[in-house]
Amino acid sequence: MNDNEIPFGKTAEQIIQEAVKKYDYPVCFGFPAGHIDNNMPLIMGAEVRLEVAEKSHIIFME
Repeated sequence: MNDNEIPFGKTAEQIIQEAVKKYDYPVCFGFPAGHIDNNMPLIMGAEVRLEVAEKSHIIFME
């Protein structure tokens, strides 16, 4: 039974934002990584800079 238009009364993004707001690291939603056509790979162990803004992107430092 849904008692709200949004399950749990919040979006997944809102729940995550609340959970991490006390930490000092970037959080990015909608980043094109995964099983999609425009896949931006997240390489384990690579040194990167993640710029989180209205249009986020990742910069490989190596």
